[in-house]
Amino acid sequence: MNTLIINDSTATTHFDEKSIFQSARFEKGTRYYTVILDKDLFDDWVISIANGRIGTKLGRVRTIAFPSFEDAYGQFQVAIKNRTKRGYLLESYRNRV
Repeated sequence: MNTLIINDSTATTHFDEKSIFQSARFEKGTRYYTVILDKDLFDDWVISIANGRIGTKLGRVRTIAFPSFEDAYGQFQVAIKNRTKRGYLLESYRNRV
């Protein structure tokens, strides 16, 4: 089992590979960044990334499909690490099996 651990000023969060659905929301000042790992209707693994300004309707959503869970989870980890490096703080994390 692979586990990605993020240490920030508020908590330590473990992202569990076994969970089918995972969602992480990061915020920094007036900006937000949300990463969601899930399956789509075609049974492909997808990552949906939403980012923009808090309190406005401005922003964008991108969806990227992957052939396997391992590829999608790897990209999920990369996205989370990049947000943490840029100073974003983890605001919420949800998962379900």
